[in-house]
Amino acid sequence: MRYRTGAAFTLVELLVVITIIGILIGLLLPAVQSAREAARRLHCTNTMKQWGLAQHNYLTTHRVFPPSQIANRDCLVPYPYPNYTAMNLNGLVLLLPFMEQQPLYDQFDFDYAFGTSYGWQTPEPPPLAGGGEGPNKALADGDPPSLFTCPSDPVNPSFRRRTNYDFIVYRSWSACSVWRSRSATTRSMFEDGSSCGPENIRDGLSNTAAMTEVWKECCCNGTNAEWARRGYTGIGLTLGSRAPNSTWYNVSWATPPHMCYDRYNGQRLADWGNTGSHHPGGLNVLLADGSVRFLSETSDATLRQRLDRMSDGLHVGEF
Repeated sequence: MRYRTGAAFTLVELLVVITIIGILIGLLLPAVQSAREAARRLHCTNTMKQWGLAQHNYLTTHRVFPPSQIANRDCLVPYPYPNYTAMNLNGLVLLLPFMEQQPLYDQFDFDYAFGTSYGWQTPEPPPLAGGGEGPNKALADGDPPSLFTCPSDPVNPSFRRRTNYDFIVYRSWSACSVWRSRSATTRSMFEDGSSCGPENIRDGLSNTAAMTEVWKECCCNGTNAEWARRGYTGIGLTLGSRAPNSTWYNVSWATPPHMCYDRYNGQRLADWGNTGSHHPGGLNVLLADGSVRFLSETSDATLRQRLDRMSDGLHVGEF
């Protein structure tokens, strides 16, 4: 009887096969990660389009776009005018009914403040309803709906109440309810108490930024906004102040002084009002016409400033 000798791998051949498989996996992983990030970026793009549609539905209902905030407690302009009370309302809340979030919107009581512990003035203006947040506190302290979060942003529980999407505003934490008197060459679409209509956007809706992205983990100086509340420096975003994803800031006033990037290993945006995203190379920008464009983090400062301003009469150009 004949026996057939079966073929078998030698040890060298087995090691070669394992090496080749390892190389293939190494080549494949970046492609998989890139595909996942592309999906996350698309998710964020679609979410921003929903915010844009919500803004236009709000416009149809109210004939103006919503303000970015209402009665920030840090306003120096109205106070101590008579009867001024702080509300600290993030204007994103006003868009909830147009984002299929009517039940959540209905739980807020607009006779109460949305935040009471963000004052900077001395003396501070009193908040609505005699100093209380009422039912708004538990809601605003809770986790935001998913529409406030971009999945590319790493999860950090300490910043869970922040928003990844916010309005473009004029950079001034202390200037509230002065949108109407601001010059056309510096005015943005949104501000405290703003009431922007299409007729105010003289540069054209496709040439004006309405909203952009921001890291939840911000900032080395100041802070960005929570999803329902506004506070000191959490007034919105400005493309023109610093390049997107800027993490360099010399915190000279701290004890001890430190460089933002070194302290937080590049994981925190530098300054309040800064823009940023965790998409490689840039961030999404929602234009006033409802379209979303990707803006490079190396984009020219002049371009970014012109996107901020809605009536400066200057050409934006391609980006």
